[in-house]
Amino acid sequence: MTSMVSARSILAAALAAAITTACGAQSDPAAALPSAASVQTPTLVADAAPKACKGQKTSKTFATVTEAMSKKGGALCIPAFGGFGGTLVYPGVTPAVKATLVSSTSGYSGLTPGSGTPSFYLLLTLSASTAFSSKVRAGGGLTGKKIAAKSPYTAFPELQEAGGFWHASISPCYAVAKSGKYGGVFSGMGALFKGQSIQKSGISAVSDILIIVYPGQQAGSQC
Repeated sequence: MTSMVSARSILAAALAAAITTACGAQSDPAAALPSAASVQTPTLVADAAPKACKGQKTSKTFATVTEAMSKKGGALCIPAFGGFGGTLVYPGVTPAVKATLVSSTSGYSGLTPGSGTPSFYLLLTLSASTAFSSKVRAGGGLTGKKIAAKSPYTAFPELQEAGGFWHASISPCYAVAKSGKYGGVFSGMGALFKGQSIQKSGISAVSDILIIVYPGQQAGSQC
C-alpha cells in the first residue's frame, strides 16, 4: 500500500510540474520570439542594369527602338545599352509623331561640345515635323550604375541638318543625379525640347537630334 501511494504521489507531482512549466511558457509570449539582434535586415542592392525597351534591337555598338510621341506629352523608353537606360520625359507634340531612339557609348566624329569624356549618347530621329509644347512634367531620366548619385551631369543637344552638318541651336542644361533602382538618375533632359519646333523639310530641316551627356556641371541652366 505504501509503495502504491508513493508512486501515485510521484506521478501527480510530475504532472503538476509539467503543467506549471507549460503554462509559464504560454504566459510569456515574448519568450518564444527571436531577439532583435538575431533578426537580420536584408540589404537593398541596386539591380544590375535597366531593362530593355519593348521591341528594342541591340547590336555590339548601339541599341535602338521606335516609339510613338503623344500630343499630351509622355515618356520615351531609352534603349538599354552599356549599363544605361531609363526614360526620356518629353513635352507634348503637335502633331503626334514617332521617334526612333538610338543609345550608344561611342563617340560621334567631330562632336565634342563639352569638356572631358562623354558618358552617353542618345540620338532621336522624328518621323515628321512637329512642335513641342512649353511644359514638361518631372520624372524619368537616364539611369545606371555609371551615373553617380549626388553628382551633376550636363546634356548637350546637337541638331543635324539634312546635309549632315551639326549645329547647337538649343542651349545645354545640367542637373544633379538622384538615387534610383538601377543606380544614379540624371533627369530633366526633356526640358531641352520645351517650345522647340523641329522641321523635317526646307532650309532649316533637321534630320536628327543628338543628346550628349557629360559628367559635371558644364552649363548655367538647370534642366
